[in-house]
Amino acid sequence: MKKNGLSIISILGLIMLFASCTKSNRFEIDTNKNRIDVKIHRFDKDLLSLDTTNIKAGVNKLYSNYHEFLPVFTTEVLD
Repeated sequence: MKKNGLSIISILGLIMLFASCTKSNRFEIDTNKNRIDVKIHRFDKDLLSLDTTNIKAGVNKLYSNYHEFLPVFTTEVLD
């Protein structure tokens, strides 16, 4: 009885193993119908490339480009 139960469990395990092996990837996403353009703005590069002889104009340009991020950066990150 013990040997018979073990063989049934083994056969069921093999059936489940082969049934679950398919060639389709359930995590694959079709990106052709969902195309978007992503533009990356590098705040760190813009900050480090500021002209130190005219800092006010540089900060104003940073603020115009990063008007939502610059206040958070100066008050929360640099604080």
